[in-house]
Amino acid sequence: MAQVKLTDRVSIDNLRSWDLGFRATETEKDITIPANVKGYKQLTVAEIDGQVKMGNLFFVGKDGFGNNADIKINDGNIIKFVFGDGDEEEKPSTTLLTLDALKEALAVTPKTKFEEAVSKLVATEAEKKTVIELAKEAGIENVEGYKKTYIEKISGYKFE
Repeated sequence: MAQVKLTDRVSIDNLRSWDLGFRATETEKDITIPANVKGYKQLTVAEIDGQVKMGNLFFVGKDGFGNNADIKINDGNIIKFVFGDGDEEEKPSTTLLTLDALKEALAVTPKTKFEEAVSKLVATEAEKKTVIELAKEAGIENVEGYKKTYIEKISGYKFE
């Protein structure tokens, strides 16, 4: 694993279309991650590590290891560092609702496999609010009707 310095800045993405706010562990100041920001580099490794250790759901997701999180850490070495993955060779597998992940799921057939793929991506209330918007961006109008119907069902929202 590459050397990780606690003072290094880390590239993260806000996977939500709204600002995410929380209290810094390092400075005890309020932090706001802008809506839909990509490559945001205002946080240090130490801050992200502190947020993970505190169990901030924006980082740790529903399982404590980053799955279904609202913030994506873009550096595999930092993911290994903060989540304590012992395997030096492999980046931890993280399930995140991103545009690319949803496009992959929309390409899955048959229906049961598609539903399984989408249900892994859409597991939190934040993801339910996000999936309709991402599906429009991913080209939902060009997929089978059952896929559109399932996304509406799992999210609780309708396409307009």
